[in-house]
Amino acid sequence: MAACSGRKWCAYPESTSACPSGQRWSAQQTGDGLSGKCLEDADLCLADPDAGIDAMPPCRTRIAFTGSGRVNGVRSNVHIVEEDGTNLVVISQPSADEFMSDWSPDGSLIAFTSNPASNSDVYVMDPTDATSEINLTESEELEFSPIFSPAGDYLVYESRPVSGDLSTNLFRVAPAGGATVALAMAAGRSEVSPSFSFDGTRIAYEDNFDEDDSTIITMSPLGLNKEPLRTGHTPTWSPTEDRLVFTVGINPSDLHVSQNGGPAENLTNTLAPLESSPVFSPTGDRIAFLEFNTTTQMLALRVMDSNGTNAVTLSEGPAGNTPNNPSWSPDGAQLVFDQGGVLMKATPPATATQFLSSEFDDIRQVNPEWSPCLPN
Repeated sequence: MAACSGRKWCAYPESTSACPSGQRWSAQQTGDGLSGKCLEDADLCLADPDAGIDAMPPCRTRIAFTGSGRVNGVRSNVHIVEEDGTNLVVISQPSADEFMSDWSPDGSLIAFTSNPASNSDVYVMDPTDATSEINLTESEELEFSPIFSPAGDYLVYESRPVSGDLSTNLFRVAPAGGATVALAMAAGRSEVSPSFSFDGTRIAYEDNFDEDDSTIITMSPLGLNKEPLRTGHTPTWSPTEDRLVFTVGINPSDLHVSQNGGPAENLTNTLAPLESSPVFSPTGDRIAFLEFNTTTQMLALRVMDSNGTNAVTLSEGPAGNTPNNPSWSPDGAQLVFDQGGVLMKATPPATATQFLSSEFDDIRQVNPEWSPCLPN
């Protein structure tokens, strides 16, 4: 197994049935053999098929987040820290406000939004090189919320004019830059909350005019073959299969799931709380979500099995101290999120504890994103 040391992926030589010719199925080192992707043989570290998952080398991960001083006038920048809370560094430039958004699937790039002027642009950079920022959009629009495709070969982001028709549209761009491609645009409506299917062949998004007029639509990676599915908000695809979870309703609201585009099943089915913002675990077996209780006026971060059972509360709080922005570890065992400007970590079903030590309490910590497995 020494040959695997320091490599991101391992694969079992016989695991070729699901992949094109010349490729093999690769499982993340912290995975169960089911969560992975097809890679060229040259990119794989071949493991002994009889060695078992336990023989795979450990997975190193880091957590990126937006950090700013708790004093007016201190800019927001991208920070990165080891998963144990050590080695906190600021990696983006201090000349603008910059907001963390996503890691590339191989961990070699991060995507974020920067607004040095009245507009905002989408950037990528090597997280180990603070001088490697690349502006991918360079326009007068407000561009934000970039996410990488499952293969990492392009990003999808939201764009909105600074004046006039303030509708939000979806675009794509390569991580090396170049021409941007419009994917979804509609005058007077907003196209938001894109999510990739597990195989990268479809993108689901929300088309809305207002809260009462919102439709989930799927399309190809080039913006073709648009297909309205149903009324709903914030669609999120499972990373392991064709299951789509989304919010239905406004007050109350519940989480529904659809398998292979079929009928939707209500996972939460509650009357008082408002459920929103579902996030599948990387292994696809659990869903994190937010739940607002209209009686207690508390917002809770909860986790349940993907069939809606075994729901537990990890943290909750009133306005000004609410849990938000949950992000799963690559193995699906832990969650990091922000609450009241502090990063919290939880290993469900246990409740959450503060992630970074109190010595960093002068930094307002939000929008955490857990990295994929990184080279050691």
